[in-house]
This record gives sequence, C-alpha cells and structure tokens, in this order.
Amino acid sequence: MVTMPSSGMGSDARLIELVGEHHMLATSALVEEAGLSAGQWQRLIGQDIWVPVVPGRWRHAATPLSWDIKVHAGSAWLGEKAALYGATAARWWGLEGCDTESVEFLVPRSRRHLPPWLTLHTTLEWHRGDVLLHKGVRTST
Repeated sequence: MVTMPSSGMGSDARLIELVGEHHMLATSALVEEAGLSAGQWQRLIGQDIWVPVVPGRWRHAATPLSWDIKVHAGSAWLGEKAALYGATAARWWGLEGCDTESVEFLVPRSRRHLPPWLTLHTTLEWHRGDVLLHKGVRTST
C-alpha cells in the first residue's frame, strides 16, 4: 500500500491511514480526527463503504473481516467486564493446536442480556488472576 503524506490528504484517505494504526477499526473519534463531517460519515456508511463490526466499530468494506479484527472489535465493545475465552483465549496466547476461527468472550452473568454479536459465555464471579492483559486484550487464563 502506498501512503501519502498527511498534508493535502483527503479526509477519507486520512481515516484509512488512522485505522491502520488501530487494528483496522474506525471509531467516531478517528472519524472526527480524520476531518470527516457527520454527514460525510453517514454517506460512507450508507453506501456500505464502511460496515459495522460491533456497535461503535467499523471496518472498510475492502478490509476482510479477520479473526484479529473480531477479537479487537469485541474486546473494545465489551470493555473491561469481558475477556477472551476458551479456544479463542488459547489461540490469543499462541498455544499450538489452537487454530479456532470462532471468537468467544467470557462476561459476568449480569451482562448475559447483551445481543449475540459474538459468542458469549457467562460466569457468576471473577477471581483475581482469572483475567490477564495479553497483547492489549483482556484474556482469560
């Protein structure tokens, strides 16, 4: 990919540059930083140029929906009350033989009402040490 200097770059090209630094995911803050107006952004979404991954996170239509994008999008959307779970966590830790394509998260039982954008498992309680930060993502041990 050829990158252009930021000066003189169009807002949409600037957004593409910015998402490259943020796991290929656009957020409202990045849209604003790129200089796109609310109307411009809505047109891009309406034309399916940017498509939602989870609420508040979009990917460019030309960017394949990869496992890593799902992990980062789900983690950002679910926040501090969630962690990668099961085979997904094992793959994130880099364990051999864990080549799952599913993306699963563990959330407290009180959050089981979340819409099923991703596979969610619930737990009644979190114990200290059950969740560690690995490569920027909360991951179950």
